[in-house]
Amino acid sequence: MAVHKAAAAAEVFRSGTDMEDYLKEEYSYYEKEDNTFLVSFAADWENCKTKDAEYTLWITLGEAKQRMVGHFAVKQKNGEKDKIIYGKYCKHKFTETSYHFIWDKKTTKEMTKFAGWTLNGNIAWVGYTQGLNVLMNMFCGTAVNAARGIAFTVQQKIIDFCNNFQVAVDPQITKTYSVEEYDKMHNLIIMSSKFSFYLMLVLSLPIFVEIDEILRLWLKIVPEHTANFVRLILCCSVIDIFRNPMNTSIHATGDIKVFQIWEATTLLLIVPLAYLALKLGYPAESVFVVQLIVFIIVQAERIFIVCPRIKMKKILYVRRLLLPSVKVLFTALIVPASLIIVWPIQPDNYIQLLTYLVLIAISTSSVVYFVGLAQNEKEKVKLIVKNKIGRK
Repeated sequence: MAVHKAAAAAEVFRSGTDMEDYLKEEYSYYEKEDNTFLVSFAADWENCKTKDAEYTLWITLGEAKQRMVGHFAVKQKNGEKDKIIYGKYCKHKFTETSYHFIWDKKTTKEMTKFAGWTLNGNIAWVGYTQGLNVLMNMFCGTAVNAARGIAFTVQQKIIDFCNNFQVAVDPQITKTYSVEEYDKMHNLIIMSSKFSFYLMLVLSLPIFVEIDEILRLWLKIVPEHTANFVRLILCCSVIDIFRNPMNTSIHATGDIKVFQIWEATTLLLIVPLAYLALKLGYPAESVFVVQLIVFIIVQAERIFIVCPRIKMKKILYVRRLLLPSVKVLFTALIVPASLIIVWPIQPDNYIQLLTYLVLIAISTSSVVYFVGLAQNEKEKVKLIVKNKIGRK
């Protein structure tokens, strides 16, 4: 199959298709799967001196795309196979997983309304993310969109790590609401949000400071704007980390209509505001500044809409979560700022890079422990560490 794809790429090459036009057409495919390959390919094309070298690169592009198509086809097939196996196993081993079809008009109506408003929120998320893709291509070109794709790759690795922590708490939030243990539920929301924020800060602050050197070490050829994009996206992620516990709690109530209308509408404002910023001639980074401001507004909306519905005082959320988080954030910035002043960042100094990463991670963790945690939370952390050490 790869041979046929290479032949097709060679045919495109012979037809005289412009390289830039072809890359624009192919970019929508590569931006999700292999940004580094696209950047490398474009750089190699610029260095081609002969037609033979160009022809070889066209074949390379065709083979690489075919390999990716085959890879994701296999992943899809394996996913469907796992789903069938899990279904059959559960049906055989657990009698409670057996089912029969019934029609309950009231329940069906409630589920349809709930699913509809949830879909409304998902459409808004897809709308603003894909809308920003279109805007970046319209105003900035594929090279800037490649930089955006790389920045989101960095973001996703950090978020995946933090989400693993939140996934364990979500069922407990739903359960405590259903049995009307509201104080326990409020504590879960605050604690999961607080520790997720602290974890995000410990992981992202060293990267925020040293992203230029990390990208240079990782990519060699770094697209313009990439470092600024990473920094701004990390700022958005630090704000967005508070979203999941609030969303889980409002979904536990089942009363999501007002919440989804406000959240979805505000998130969709990112697209026209970003368009206006780019139209007025602001740089590509303005898109993420708009996104950051909207994220802050949306989080404020969540507090005002969700807290009354889960019988939680807004001042409690602010005093126990937001104020400690802000205090930790600004205190944690002292060490990186001091390091930059005393020992300015130097290109290709890998000893300095490693030293910065370690010192900032340690200092941020220390600030989290001594400034961000209450006394009872410190005792819990000590107990967890002792148990971990004791097992070893």
